Amino acid sequence: MPETREHWAQRIEPMARSTDPLSSFLAADKVKASGAARKQREKVLAAVRLFASAGPRTAAEIAQEAHLDRFVVCRRMIDLVRLDQVIEHKKVRRCSVLGSLCNTYEPARTAPGQARMF
Repeated sequence: MPETREHWAQRIEPMARSTDPLSSFLAADKVKASGAARKQREKVLAAVRLFASAGPRTAAEIAQEAHLDRFVVCRRMIDLVRLDQVIEHKKVRRCSVLGSLCNTYEPARTAPGQARMF
């Protein structure tokens, strides 16, 4: 499969569910067009990597430790999992921030020179 911008863009689509109101689609278009989504993914991935030595973290823990908005982290974490940049562990544990059971995440291990595009 070709590694083109369009290929990777398709992997992180859609940013709004088909059942979402029009305002969600408009907001998604704005976030993509402005480059904000890409910048957010870069920040979240940097935070995931920064805190990796502490072991897999929940999205809320990463958000708190990196001083990022929890909802932005959750949204971009989905993108990063689809882009094979982050591994989502399906085995849940109690989040130290929320107190509820949550999935955990850690950086994907990629071979040198095989870093994925955003």
